[in-house]
Amino acid sequence: MTTEEQAKLIMRKYPATRYKTSTFMKEWMREFIGVDFYITFSQFDEFWKSEATLERIRRKLLKEEEFKLPPEIDQGRYNKASEMQEIYHREVEGQIKKDDWFQKSLKGQEKQDYNTIFEK
Repeated sequence: MTTEEQAKLIMRKYPATRYKTSTFMKEWMREFIGVDFYITFSQFDEFWKSEATLERIRRKLLKEEEFKLPPEIDQGRYNKASEMQEIYHREVEGQIKKDDWFQKSLKGQEKQDYNTIFEK
């Protein structure tokens, strides 16, 4: 089975994988590498050999009619990319400190976890 055929199988079997790369990659690892609740280094190494190819194929498939995202969700992907570029340029120009935007975006338990990990 080619990598493209594997990607199509995952996207057909788990339609939610069209909406989030991490979900797609998780289901691919479960289906084709046998990852379940944990991942060994050899399984991760096997996955990493295919990661870039899988991501390119996934983006290509999202353009096909069968896998096309609803317009509002597809636009959200571009909005997020634009937002990240804006943040990057503001960091480069010195308008904001690196990672300030990230810390301010955290809410609730995520913020507590971040502060605990980084002792803030």
